[in-house]
Amino acid sequence: MSEVEQMHHSVARDIDPVFVTETCNKHRNVSPEEALMPVFQELLEEFGYINESACYQVAHELGLTPMQIYSSLTFYSIYKFRKPGTHKIFLCEGSGCYTVGTTKLRRIISERLGIGAGETTYDKQITFQPFSTCMGACEWSPLVEIDGESYGHVTPEKLNQLLDDLNTRTYAQNQTGGDAIPANTAGGPDDGHTRVGEGGR
Repeated sequence: MSEVEQMHHSVARDIDPVFVTETCNKHRNVSPEEALMPVFQELLEEFGYINESACYQVAHELGLTPMQIYSSLTFYSIYKFRKPGTHKIFLCEGSGCYTVGTTKLRRIISERLGIGAGETTYDKQITFQPFSTCMGACEWSPLVEIDGESYGHVTPEKLNQLLDDLNTRTYAQNQTGGDAIPANTAGGPDDGHTRVGEGGR
């Protein structure tokens, strides 16, 4: 599973220590050093991040030192140490998207949200994650994905409107205390955004 797919499939919830133990037990047939990466891979796919308590628990379960844990995790940029936000913005920075304006889009997102790559807003609502690896939709360059909804041919103007829509949903969610309004219902099907798979508009 790719890094993009892992973040898509993960859910932002607290890491369950029982799940950590069960995951470690599944890899008792190999050495602790060999088990380390598969264990953390499963935790990342399940929860989307790895917190400090999970690191210490894995160290205890596998009989490794915390230093061994952290030296392995920090070597790979895929591992995140903070819970992702309620909403996720993915920006493709593969070669196809990069050549048609990704740099401007990244600047807009960072300036409007006040966060950089891989960071989450102070209210823990929005996580921004650009990917240098192609997200597999070059014909829709530049590509932005928000809460599982992909948008192609995104211009700075379209991006600002998408961010406005996201802010509206986030505000509504905070006011009601309920679940977020699904991204693909904001403004209805004729909101003017070009969604991947719908054809250009």
